[in-house]
Amino acid sequence: MARVRSPLVAAIEREGDRVTMPGSVSAARLMQHFIGQRP
Repeated sequence: MARVRSPLVAAIEREGDRVTMPGSVSAARLMQHFIGQRP
């Protein structure tokens, strides 16, 4: 089985001086999420 490497996209929240990273997702999964949604 072939493996596909994809860059990660970080979810960053900023509140004043505080910056947190609640999670990350692969770029391929993020594109699949948005492209897969059709009105």
